[in-house]
Amino acid sequence: MRVNRPHTMHRLFAQQAATTPDATALVVGQRRTTYRELDIAANALAQQLHAEGVGRGHVVAVSGRHPDEMVTGMLGVLKAGAAYLPLDPDYPAERLELMLADSRASLVVTGSDVTSPGGGLSIAAGQAEDEPDAGVGPDDMAYLIYTSGSTGRPKGVEVPHRAVTALATGLRGAVPVDRVWAPGASSLLASSFSFDTSVKSLVLLFAGVTLHMLEPDQRRDIGAVATYVREHRIDSFLATPTQLRLWLEEGILDSAPAHPVHVMVGGEAIGPDLWARLRDHEGVTTTNHYGPTECTVNATVAPVAGPRPVLGHALPGVELHVLDAARQPVPDGVVGELCIGGTGVADGYRDRPEETVERFLIDALGPGTGRIYRTGDLVRRVDGELEFMGRADEQVKIRGFRIEPGEIEAVLAQHPQVRDAVVLARQEDSGTQLVAYLTAAEGTWPTARDFREHLLSTLPEYMVPGAFVLLDQLPTGPNGKLDCQTLPAPGSELSDQFVAPRTPREEALAEIWSRVLGLPSVGVFDNFFDLGGHSLLAAKIISRVRKELGASLTLRTVIESPTIAELAVQLDAAKPAPPAITAMPEVR
Repeated sequence: MRVNRPHTMHRLFAQQAATTPDATALVVGQRRTTYRELDIAANALAQQLHAEGVGRGHVVAVSGRHPDEMVTGMLGVLKAGAAYLPLDPDYPAERLELMLADSRASLVVTGSDVTSPGGGLSIAAGQAEDEPDAGVGPDDMAYLIYTSGSTGRPKGVEVPHRAVTALATGLRGAVPVDRVWAPGASSLLASSFSFDTSVKSLVLLFAGVTLHMLEPDQRRDIGAVATYVREHRIDSFLATPTQLRLWLEEGILDSAPAHPVHVMVGGEAIGPDLWARLRDHEGVTTTNHYGPTECTVNATVAPVAGPRPVLGHALPGVELHVLDAARQPVPDGVVGELCIGGTGVADGYRDRPEETVERFLIDALGPGTGRIYRTGDLVRRVDGELEFMGRADEQVKIRGFRIEPGEIEAVLAQHPQVRDAVVLARQEDSGTQLVAYLTAAEGTWPTARDFREHLLSTLPEYMVPGAFVLLDQLPTGPNGKLDCQTLPAPGSELSDQFVAPRTPREEALAEIWSRVLGLPSVGVFDNFFDLGGHSLLAAKIISRVRKELGASLTLRTVIESPTIAELAVQLDAAKPAPPAITAMPEVR
């Protein structure tokens, strides 16, 4: 028997499934799933989980390469009364095992092509009309999602149901574009479920929207993403500014004003140039979305309009405070730390009481009775609008991912040939780049490849620095502290002799690299990352190689083989590229 508990994620979905049972909920390639089919499959999984003893207060990990299986798994976990933990199967095994141990997950639900890191339950085809009555309410945890940690270990953020249902209500008012929320409208998710943008896509699903999702290899192909949006006449999509710049080069908005009608940008600061470009793009409306993971994806939304980038106004139920070091409000126009209170604030960090107390403070400033979260973001209020001014600590946002350099430094320190290591974010022409500065143990001569392979065994690809600079010693100032100002630019201490391409394969790769990196020429031994490359530009390389050379590469291959000479060898051994994504008739 169904129990009406509307203030939970799974009840929002179940209500929509009851309203539009035959509408298309999910599209992945040629696979389409209706709301009824998705509801029945999730109920069946929930019944399986209950049979395994899973219920309220438990955490269940969900891992799958196929995004429709991930959605089924997450909804099934929620219907069973537990909180879901999304795992990206492309993460290193060591990191997945750490997250499983830290989360104290009761079980792992896996997709059809994923082996569970710790043994678990596979998403099997099944049917169940009713979900179990787990007695879950708005204050129970809905999901646990991990972010980079300054102590060298990722930390899990516990997000309750009430925060997500508040987000669902708030976004409807903040993005007042009828076509975005209309049942049957289409939206594209082109990110991993380990990235909290996915929660916003679930909110759209709860409104009756048809959610299009790409397989992992497809979403890494920049050209394929742009083609998909145009050919499938996608009504809305979500992107980080870095993603969007690359997609714009591929013509993702070339079908405007017909489609898409709305672009939601977030995950990192949007620059003035991109702001102006989106503001003036005829036929497309864009909103800038801001919010840390600890405040449930979004705390503010601003229409991309006006002369400068702004964070906008708070969503309903969200409280914004700009405070000084004494945690007192600052006047308008003065820079302070943004602290957020209200309905979207998470419950804290999983089994991290000291870090929770440090970042989640008693709310003595607003009308709420809960806590406020110290974001570490510096802002100022001008003409009633918040402007982002930088960070109060070393945390950085790169291509939408939040990164604590200390976590990378801790892993580098475990390398037997590393004596000291410091990781900084540097602004380059191609965007923000992570650079690792290291000193080696006496008598050793490690290479950048050694460091990359070491980091990739523990950290996800987006946390691997683009450049490694080996120094005799790290420079210090008179006070004995690191002198960041005297650290050399990456690549400046090396000057390899230019070697022109020697084979047709190298010539083709050099031409692609030159266009992607905006350089007149590239030598076969030049390092992609030393030239300003990063993971999204590597994805662009992969897209060009697929389109022009008919070969398939992975991001990991580019990271591990960052020269044309090395990549040409890998390319000769690579599998042929799968067929490009093609359009299929839309069901409206």
